[in-house]
Order: sequence, then structure tokens, then C-alpha cells
Amino acid sequence: MSKFPHIFSALFLTSILTCNLAFGIGSEFKNSLVKMELNKIDEGNYNVDLYTKNKFTDPVKIIKKSDSNYYILLPETRNEMGRAVQPNADIKSAGVMSAPYAGQDVNNGYIKIDINTTKPINFNVNVRSVSAAAPVVAKKQTQQTTSETVAQ
Repeated sequence: MSKFPHIFSALFLTSILTCNLAFGIGSEFKNSLVKMELNKIDEGNYNVDLYTKNKFTDPVKIIKKSDSNYYILLPETRNEMGRAVQPNADIKSAGVMSAPYAGQDVNNGYIKIDINTTKPINFNVNVRSVSAAAPVVAKKQTQQTTSETVAQ
């Protein structure tokens, strides 16, 4: 049996590894989500404070799927949160997941924050940079986006 297929396979795998190391795996993301806080303002109103490594300049998209399910989308951002947000009386769950853009490589994508509630809630989303002294960079409220729908 010839050694050519084994040598070719080893050379091919080495070249792929070298290219990934040279160009940086995951280097296409512009930002990273490092922390999320849900704070109740008053009855039916919450602040969602998102902390990113760098200044966040892309628009924050809030989608109200139903009276008890909301999505917050952060483009060009990876998830680096160490722990999940704890549920409370109004918030059943708040999950954070990274998703690649459709038809693109896994080194670029967005974050989808899925918030499930026990009743209709208005969210004020503030994105802050942990590298700066907590300036509000992007702010959006669910009241402005309640007419938006997503095809299921």
C-alpha cells in the first residue's frame, strides 16, 4: 500500500491548521458579549443592560414574538458570558446563544437573546462597553418595536 494518501492527508491537514492560526480563528467578530443584567424598573418594565468588550455601534434589534417571548439580536458579536441570567417572578428564562449568519462560515454571526416572561413586559436595552466608563452606546425600547414580527 502506498504512503502517498497518508502523506497527502497529513500535508493537507497541516496547511488548514496553519491558515487558521495565521488568520486567527474567530477573528471576524467585531465584539463580544461578556455580561447581561435584567433589572426591574417598575411593574411591567425592565432594563436589559448588555456589556460588550468594545464600543457597540451596530443597531440592537428587539423582536416581540408574543406577549411572553422576546428576542434581542446583536450582530457581529460572539457570546463570552460566563453564567446565565437568573430567572425571577416575571422572567422565566433568558437564554443567550451564538448563531452564524446563514450561508457563511462559523467565524462570524450574531447573538440571539431569548427572553421568556410570565406576562407582557417592556424592555429598555442599554449596551455598554466594559472598556469605557459605562456610557450608553445603543438604546432601544420594546414599545417601538411591538409591531415587528418574524415569520415562523
